[in-house]
Amino acid sequence: MSFFEDILKGLEETIEMEGGKKLHKIQKISVIENESLIVTFEDGTSKMYDAQTLCKIIPQLEKAEITELLKNAKVDVGGYVISLNEDLVLWADDIWELGTKIMEFISNYMNDDTYRHMLNELTQKTFGFDFENWVTQGYFEGDYIPYSFMSEGRIISNVSVDRMKFMQNGVMKSYIQIGTVMTDENYRKQGLAAELMKYVIEKYEKECEGIYLFGDLSALEFYQKMNFRIENEYRYYVKDEFCNCEKIKDMFKPIKNMDDNIKEKYLELVRNSAYHSSFEQINKYGLQMFYTSGLDNVFYAEDIECFIVLEQDECAVLKSVLCKRKIALVDVLQRIDIGDHKCRLGFTPHDEDMNICISEVYDGGSDYKLFYRGKELESIEQDKLYFPDLSHA
Repeated sequence: MSFFEDILKGLEETIEMEGGKKLHKIQKISVIENESLIVTFEDGTSKMYDAQTLCKIIPQLEKAEITELLKNAKVDVGGYVISLNEDLVLWADDIWELGTKIMEFISNYMNDDTYRHMLNELTQKTFGFDFENWVTQGYFEGDYIPYSFMSEGRIISNVSVDRMKFMQNGVMKSYIQIGTVMTDENYRKQGLAAELMKYVIEKYEKECEGIYLFGDLSALEFYQKMNFRIENEYRYYVKDEFCNCEKIKDMFKPIKNMDDNIKEKYLELVRNSAYHSSFEQINKYGLQMFYTSGLDNVFYAEDIECFIVLEQDECAVLKSVLCKRKIALVDVLQRIDIGDHKCRLGFTPHDEDMNICISEVYDGGSDYKLFYRGKELESIEQDKLYFPDLSHA
C-alpha cells in the first residue's frame, strides 16, 4: 500500500469514527519569507502558522528543517493534508485550532452596507475617496466587483475588477479592468494583494479578451510577476484652428442649476447615446456617474440637444459628448469657449472627426502606466487608441 493510500485509508477511518462529521479542507497555501505558512481553508478562513507554531506542530524537527520543507509544501489528498515531503504531512483538522486567524475572503458585496463601509475605510485611507454616494444614489449597477481579505472586522487587502464593454473600431470587445489594488499598511509584504490578483486573473482570463489596469512604476515588478506588459496609448488634441473657430450664439451651459428634466435627460444619454469615439465604452453608466454625479462639469446645448463633460486642467479637456445622434466635433467646439487654451480629448475621436485632431504617444507620464495581459489589447497601441478618461476604475 502506497503512502497516499495509507493517508486515504486513515482519512476514511477518521470520518467513520467521527460519525460522518465533515472535516476541515484546505483550499490553498502560501509561504511567506520561507518561515510562515498561510493556509486558506475551504470556507474562506485563512490562518497563519509562524515558525514557532510549526515547531510545536512538528516537534521532531528544528526550525531550519521546517523552513527547508516549506519550500516544497503543497496541498494533497483532495485538500485534507499539506504534504511537506514523501513521508511528512500536516492534517487540516489537526492544524485548524493551532493557527492564528488572519483573514476571510469576501467578494461581490457592494450592496452589503457593512462590508462596503469596510472597503470605503481602506479606500479613503489609501486613495482618498470612497464609493458611498455612488452606491446609495443608485449609480452602481454590478459591473464593479471587489475581492477582499478581511481580518478582525475590517478589510485589509483588496483587488477589484470592472467588466468593460467597448465598441472598438466597430467591433464589440469585452475586457476586464483591475482597480482599487490596495493593502492596509500593517499587512503589507505578506503577498495578500498578489494572492487576490492571481485569483482574479484565473477567474476572468478565459471570460474576456484581455485584462488591463493603470498602475504606477513603483509597482512595475509586482505586475511583471503577474505577466503584465506595458504599452502606450495615444492622446488626441484638437488642432488650434478648430479650438479658436468662430463661435455661435447657442453655447454650452452648465446644467447643475437646471431643472430635473434636463438632469434626467443627461442620465438617459449616459446610458444610451450615439457613438462619438472609435473606442467607445458601451456600459459607461456606472463609471461616468462615479465621476460626474455632482454635475459640476456637465454642460448642455439646447439647440443640438447635446451634453458634454468639460474640465479645465493645463488645457481644456473635453471628456465626453452625449447626443441621440452623432454630432460633428466641429459643431461641439463652436459652442465651447476655450479662449486661448488648447483642447485635449479625453477619448479617442470618431473616424469622422480624426481630420481636425492631432495625436501624440502617451506613456502615462508621472500619473500611471498601462499594464495589460492578452494579445487583443496590443491593439491599443497599434491602432493609436486611448482608454476614455471617464472609464478609469
